[in-house]
Formats: sequence, C-alpha cells, structure tokens
Amino acid sequence: MAEMAEMEDGVGGERAHKPAVATWGVFPRPQNISKTYGGGRNIRPGQALETEAEEEARKQRVAAALAEYRKVAGLDIEPEVEDAAMELYEQGQALFEKGTLRAALEKYELACELVPLKSKVGGLASLQKAVCLDSLGRNEEAYSIYKRLRGHSAPGVAKNSKRMMFGFQAAKELKVDKMRAINDGSVDAWRGYFDRATDGTWAVYKRKEGEDEADAAEERRLVVLSLILLLGAPILTVALLAT
Repeated sequence: MAEMAEMEDGVGGERAHKPAVATWGVFPRPQNISKTYGGGRNIRPGQALETEAEEEARKQRVAAALAEYRKVAGLDIEPEVEDAAMELYEQGQALFEKGTLRAALEKYELACELVPLKSKVGGLASLQKAVCLDSLGRNEEAYSIYKRLRGHSAPGVAKNSKRMMFGFQAAKELKVDKMRAINDGSVDAWRGYFDRATDGTWAVYKRKEGEDEADAAEERRLVVLSLILLLGAPILTVALLAT
C-alpha cells in the first residue's frame, strides 16, 4: 500500500503514469520503470543487489507479513486465550445438548470473539453457532457462516458445513424453507414429533416378517431423517448425523 501511494504521488519526484485502459493489470506506475527500479543493470558475480539498509527493511517487512498471516490463520494464539475459548465452547456444548439454544449461542459467540475463525476452536465454535442460528430461524446468518467454513481445516468442520448447506438446498427443493423455526430457544417444540416416530406410537413403519432388527432400525432411522428435513430442524440433523 505504501508503494502504491508512492507511485500515485510520483516515484523519485517523477510523475506517475496512469494508463487509461481499465484491465486487471492496470495500476499507477512510474513513467520509467527501469530507471526507478534499476532495470537494465549488469549484475556481476558477487555484486550486492541491495544495500544493507534495504536488505534489513525487506526482512522486517517479510517478518511482519508472516506474523500477520500466522495470527489470521490461527497459528499463533496465546495458550491462555485458546484455553479460555475452548472452555466457553465446552460450556456451549453442554447447553446445546440440553436443548437451550439461546444460552448455548451466547457461549459460542464469546468463544468466536477470542480466537480467529481459521483456528481449530474458532471453526468448531463457529459451526455450532451457525447451527444454533439456523435452529432459531436466523437462516441467512447461519448460511453465511456455513459458506465460510466449507474449506476449514479442523476435523469435521468443513464436512458438516457442507452437509448443512445441502440441507438448505433440500429444504428449498421441498419448499419447506419458510416453515416456522424453533423460536423459543429450545428443541422441546419438536420433541413430540420425533418421540412418536421412534417409540412406535406412529405407525410409519412396521417390521416385515423375516426382517431382522438391524434392517428395521435402519428404516426407522431414515423415517426420522425425513421428518427432520421436512420440519427444518438443523440441530436435530446434526445430532442424527453424528450417530
């Protein structure tokens, strides 16, 4: 950025050349690039390409750029900060498993504030945050997070994000993407549907004669998955996919 500003003002007192054609390769540059940057020189064996001051300045720029990259990529996190984020994530998981989505969402958001998205804890917390948002009806926010996590390096994050994005596509195909969400912050509103599907009070599937229990269980599992997709409850989708 500094070099670009210098070019716009003129390098070495020379007026900057600003091409009129708008293409990806057009940018303000010196009128005489060879003169400004030393092009056309004859470099002899052993001849220094830059002064000691220039070399030191270049090394500092490279070191600063690498440090910034490691910070953004989540490679350099203070251990106490990472531990605090993980503790918040685990607290969120405990609340999530109880079905208290709003309380869990608060914990995940706090964890996300402490660490970069590209870190392991950042990825895990962001995924769970998106699931909570999705279940609470804030679908566009959730979908945006899923998209950002598609290439995440933490185990399971990218895979599950893609699965949840597929759920969005399936809901649109089935025209159930506008159905009511869990607005009270818990999964109790949906529990009755799935309890009835799994305890046999709904005669959605009957075991055929000669069919073993494993096949019957798989059929019941597919029925429950169909209900989940139709009712649009991503939190229960994740729970089922994890089994």
